[in-house]
Amino acid sequence: MLSTTTVERKGDLWVDAWSALSRRDDEEGTRIIQRLVRHGCEDQVTVHGNRFGNLLQHQAALGNCSSALETIMSLPTADIDKKNKGTSLGASTSLHWAATAGHLEATRVLVRLGADKTIIDHSGHTALALALDRGFGDVADILDPEGTAAEFERGMAFGGARKSRVDIAARVQKDAVLKTSSKS
Repeated sequence: MLSTTTVERKGDLWVDAWSALSRRDDEEGTRIIQRLVRHGCEDQVTVHGNRFGNLLQHQAALGNCSSALETIMSLPTADIDKKNKGTSLGASTSLHWAATAGHLEATRVLVRLGADKTIIDHSGHTALALALDRGFGDVADILDPEGTAAEFERGMAFGGARKSRVDIAARVQKDAVLKTSSKS
């Protein structure tokens, strides 16, 4: 049972966690998230978001806070592929956020925990396409370890025609999904 103080403070704790993750303070963010969970406020961690639908997991990915991500994703109500509803990174998963920012550790954690690399954001881009578009080759290597997209990155795709990196990466991801589904 939550004490009156905890009920009154859970919104403040959420703001404290958000602030810590915004400052890229993984240790403090993780500590506050664990405190919320200990006090029975798991919904504050996995369901409650800001006015744009950004959850703590999105902010942890953007802040490259891998310990906080692991803590959040260990909760039974966590959805690793949950999209936000915002405008600038609307309909984006935590993996999109990590890839967009070029964060290696957050990307590694999310991929290891099973984030779906084929989900597209509000602009129709996968996390791989976003990483390639921003020049984050090391993040792209995590998202595409076989290096399929690297060949296309050099402009060798589609009969040598030069395509934008985002278009090429999206096509590569789509082809990979089609190949996987045809094997089933």
